[in-house]
Amino acid sequence: MIKSLRLAVVVNLAALGSMVVLAQGQPAPSNKDTVQTPYELIQRPFAGDARTVYFFFDPTCPYSAQYHASYVAWGRTLIAPWKFEAIPIVANKAHATWAMAYYAGLMASPEKSEALTGALYVQGQMSAFDPATGVREALRSTGIAYAAVQRASKQPQFAKLLESALDRNQRADLTYSPTIVIAGKYKIHAELTGGDYGLLMQLANGLVSMLAQGQQP
Repeated sequence: MIKSLRLAVVVNLAALGSMVVLAQGQPAPSNKDTVQTPYELIQRPFAGDARTVYFFFDPTCPYSAQYHASYVAWGRTLIAPWKFEAIPIVANKAHATWAMAYYAGLMASPEKSEALTGALYVQGQMSAFDPATGVREALRSTGIAYAAVQRASKQPQFAKLLESALDRNQRADLTYSPTIVIAGKYKIHAELTGGDYGLLMQLANGLVSMLAQGQQP
């Protein structure tokens, strides 16, 4: 999990400094009776995201790694115009390295998106404090040429993807990994469900269903 995370406005990822102290631990024991509130409100809603679900993840977080595939699979069940997007958490230099590899790798070999995400998680668990090495190994294991990733990172679209990810990270004001943001307004995470990720998915599905029907939570 990520606690006390706050993002500064960042334009140049290379200039990112260490801004937070990362702490990962077991979520609170599952107990539906201890659920606090169903969601947290985003103070500065995302413009244009009224029909989008964002899954904020951290390759070094074991809980992101454990549940990422399940939430992506759930996201594929959303009915248009709803869409689902996974966004890397960017809180410090190490996070920036993983995020840049994620987006540049997707641009270089979009057909290997699932393999790349899985490889980044594998390396994130082993190389949390050495992201440069982890990134190279993740690319090698998925067969994505490092030179292709470097070329992708020089394209205008790469900068746009990173800027969009940074903006949404900042607006989400993240405190836990993973975190789900729905319709640019509603933020949910396992801390709100007593560590129950199944209940978290039910909550996400319920919020989307209500909003799709024109109802407000």
